Amino acid sequence: MLTFVQAWYRRIRSDHLIAGSSYLAANTFAVTGLGVLFWWSAARLYPPESIGLAVVAISTVQLITTAAQMGLGYGVIRFLPEAGAEAAMLLNSVLTVAGGLALTLAALALVAGPHLSPELGRLSQSGGYGVMFILMTVSLALFQLLDQMLTALRASRVLLWKNMLTGLGRVGLLALASVRPSPTMVMIAFALPLVLAVAATTLLVLPRQIAGYAPRPAFHVARLRQVSGYSANSYAGNLLHDLPYQALPHLIANQLGAASAAYFYIAWNIFSMLTTVSASVSLSLFVEGSREAGRLAQLRTRALGVALGITAAMALAVMVAADLLLGIFGPAYAAGGAAALRWLAVATLPAALVYLLTATQRIRKQLGSINIAFGLIALVSLLLAQLSLQRGLFMVGIVWGVAQSAAAAYLLLIRKRQTGS
Repeated sequence: MLTFVQAWYRRIRSDHLIAGSSYLAANTFAVTGLGVLFWWSAARLYPPESIGLAVVAISTVQLITTAAQMGLGYGVIRFLPEAGAEAAMLLNSVLTVAGGLALTLAALALVAGPHLSPELGRLSQSGGYGVMFILMTVSLALFQLLDQMLTALRASRVLLWKNMLTGLGRVGLLALASVRPSPTMVMIAFALPLVLAVAATTLLVLPRQIAGYAPRPAFHVARLRQVSGYSANSYAGNLLHDLPYQALPHLIANQLGAASAAYFYIAWNIFSMLTTVSASVSLSLFVEGSREAGRLAQLRTRALGVALGITAAMALAVMVAADLLLGIFGPAYAAGGAAALRWLAVATLPAALVYLLTATQRIRKQLGSINIAFGLIALVSLLLAQLSLQRGLFMVGIVWGVAQSAAAAYLLLIRKRQTGS
């Protein structure tokens, strides 16, 4: 048995696809698991109404950070291996552009938010909300870009530790924030570990990964131009991809109330754990396929087998245990979100196909098809949710499965046309 384990470990270490997938999956499990722990702690300390308001604010921040990153993270993964001695300049230029845009968009959102969302209007009356909103937006934009930079550098193990420590820091700060409970205090606990992680990664980690790296403002026109076309297409795709994730809490809060937004978000966090394998395998497939395009068919076949098999088993387990899992957060969460969670679990299988097929299209630089797929998901999910939410929160899960299935069918059709099979 020991010999078998040692042989398997050596195989993982020597196979970049499997090694990268393993660390990325562990990272996503850790991030999602610690996220669930964070929201479990919040659910024990705060009423669902306060949780729902914090969810609306955080969802707004996440949408802004997607806009601020402009798809540059995927450009870094694709072109960093070719940057050579200019790698440090490329990374600093990307961080500078994204950080500046995040700051600008956050300031605009503070002005416009209360006019667009009643929940954001209520939050804007809280003391310190504006400063925390801007700090969270800028730090999250940089934090997520650093994730992709570490992935491009094949430093997935470092990425795992970075995100685990950030998640643990959030949980610890949330306990301290409970002395003065408010949605803003939840945001503080969410944001401050991001700031520390960004500082530690740029000051301590990247200099060890890239010779001569030091964090400083930069704007390397040639390198930014190199990735701009690729990133522009990725940018549109990222916005369309993230739009339903961040808009659904607003729709739910507006139609069903802030408490229902809290029930949804907890169910969504558990559902997100089901997508960890397919998301991680697809990202590793993108990294390895970009380096070894000649082996793409072989890599894709292996990735599909791993992702679909594990995802199906996990989805079945969650469908059976939905009430138990949500009951950990409180009886109200089980009553309000279990049906939605079961339907979301069903949706993980078409979602896994979407993850893997989009990774293949990224490698082939066929980004237009990815944008159409993500546009389908956004259009179908938000339109159907708007029309059906009054029937109950469970409709979110059904709608999400329909949207993912539509995108998967489209991508399979595109693949058939490209390969003739």
